[in-house]
Amino acid sequence: MTRSFLVAAAAAAPLLLMAAGSARAQVQITTSPTTPIATATANAGAPADVVIAAGGSINPTVSAAAVTLNSNNSVTNQGAISFSNIDNAQGILVEGGFTGQVVDAGAIGLTETFVAPTDANGDGLLTGPFAMGTNRIGIEVVGPGTFTGSIIAAGGITIQGENSAGISIQAPITGSLAMVQVNGTTVSNGGITLTGDNSVGLQITPTGSVGGNVRIGAISARGVGSSAVAIDGAVGGSVNISGAISSSGYRALSRVTNTTLGTTAPTVLAKFTADELQQGGPAVSIAANVAGGVILSAPPTPLSTTNLDQDNDGVPDASQGTGSISTFGSAPALVVGAVGHAIAIGAVTTTPANPYGLVIEGSVSADGLFDVISTPNLPAPASATAIQIGVPGGGAVTIAGGLHNTGSIGAASFQADATGVHIESGASLPAIVNGGSIITTATQTNTATNGVPLNVTGILIDPGASVGTITNSGNLVSTIAGTAGLGGAAGGIIDRSGSVSSVTNTDAIITQLTQTLVAAPMPGSLIAIDLSASHAPETITQTLAPGVAGAPVYNTATAYAVGAIVVEGTGAYVAIAAAAAGLDPANNPTLWKLIGTTTPSITGALLFGSGGSTLEVDAGTVSGTINLGAGVNTINVNGDVNTVVTGAVFD
Repeated sequence: MTRSFLVAAAAAAPLLLMAAGSARAQVQITTSPTTPIATATANAGAPADVVIAAGGSINPTVSAAAVTLNSNNSVTNQGAISFSNIDNAQGILVEGGFTGQVVDAGAIGLTETFVAPTDANGDGLLTGPFAMGTNRIGIEVVGPGTFTGSIIAAGGITIQGENSAGISIQAPITGSLAMVQVNGTTVSNGGITLTGDNSVGLQITPTGSVGGNVRIGAISARGVGSSAVAIDGAVGGSVNISGAISSSGYRALSRVTNTTLGTTAPTVLAKFTADELQQGGPAVSIAANVAGGVILSAPPTPLSTTNLDQDNDGVPDASQGTGSISTFGSAPALVVGAVGHAIAIGAVTTTPANPYGLVIEGSVSADGLFDVISTPNLPAPASATAIQIGVPGGGAVTIAGGLHNTGSIGAASFQADATGVHIESGASLPAIVNGGSIITTATQTNTATNGVPLNVTGILIDPGASVGTITNSGNLVSTIAGTAGLGGAAGGIIDRSGSVSSVTNTDAIITQLTQTLVAAPMPGSLIAIDLSASHAPETITQTLAPGVAGAPVYNTATAYAVGAIVVEGTGAYVAIAAAAAGLDPANNPTLWKLIGTTTPSITGALLFGSGGSTLEVDAGTVSGTINLGAGVNTINVNGDVNTVVTGAVFD
């Protein structure tokens, strides 16, 4: 039997509701005290669960943890925890060595009244530090012992401070870390907003670890050297990003292109100071073992009325977010690798099976945003890299199964290099499979008399790395654009490791130079696939995707069952739901899924190595110089009359 009763307390103390029974006592906070509380002594000196009720709050005025879990109890926040202008403080502090749970479904704020100095030079941006306080943490787990339990952070966490964090796991926890809470069909998603230099939205430090899964929601990090997510401690399950992740050290997150503040755009860009153009850290870095893989997830399509959780991730599909990672500046959006030790990423376990260690269903984007010509105070050219696997001077990185992209990967820069996927020395992936898009673009803002040539690459593999095979069934496009300038090199797949044995294309690999000033053509090279570093046999194959060959043309008078494959225009589609007559693929994306094209293409040079090469073209077009390299080489061109290979051939 559970008994509940109200306790009268001193005027300055909170109103407490304590429930005593066969289980644990509970202390409920319904008012707004300023005195911190600890589970070990919450119940008149005895241990108790602590619940901050909706409408209740704790608002400490000294450096401390608002709530400390230091006994075998739980902490639940349904109200608010807030600090103002207080350094060296934590919203919820969890001490290792105990068993319990933390559920934050309310609000945690460690903020300040500091505002950066006003806009002194009229460029529309504030100058000075993003924040002044320090060591402010929303939820922190410390050792030396292990915390037996899970942490659910489904509320909002706001942090303003340098060397601070939204969530900091500094000791092992046995359970999961989730920024989502599911109660039946009700889903609550957490979020972290962090402002301040050298800070992290969510971190697992090298002394910390998570035994279960890590599910990450929306996190925004603004500050010099600051990152949204840093996984430096091992994860026993998966890392699932299902919200919008972003980071930047810039004061402005958009490139001024129109008249602003009464002046022309170039004048405004030129006013931006070096202080306003500093760099943030990677949006997401993975520098530890992750046994269950890393996935940027998206809801399954189509939604089912009978199976509400088709991907078996614990969140109803209709309420599931789409993971995205974006960074503005020269730091990569996503980095996998560590200095000083090797890491291994296991395969993602999802339904249906997706046996790759890194799975992109959402989007990853990097944007350098500014350039050293239009913005002369930019400290250095801001190159853009969407995904970097391996780090300079780092240990080996092994990704089980490899990289599978069905979403979008993009890198854009101005007067600087851009790379979609960069595989550095020491990284090993059995395969890279692109079924979505990898779009890289660099814009020349200069004339032919200044600036530098640019390198724009979809997939770049460094010497010392290893990638077995590459399959492209989506769009892989590398572009150098701009008015004119010195051009550069646009590459689709550039393998400098000599490890890639085969490339298969069933859609489009395009390299191109585009410009608006046709009177001053940009010089440059276009290389679609470069396997010239290889000393073993290599094969490049272009063919139709499975099921496309022989598929009938869509008929508006026909109803189609699930699994039917049809051709409309140059696209081939499979019905993912029953489609009544007249519901065509192009206009009904909830019923049909694009699986390929009837006109695959490669635009740009093909360079083979010295081990003997085979070029197999069974469909579509291949346009560009073909250098077969040394050894015994073969070109086979099959298919119908629309299968065409053009360009000089060197053997």
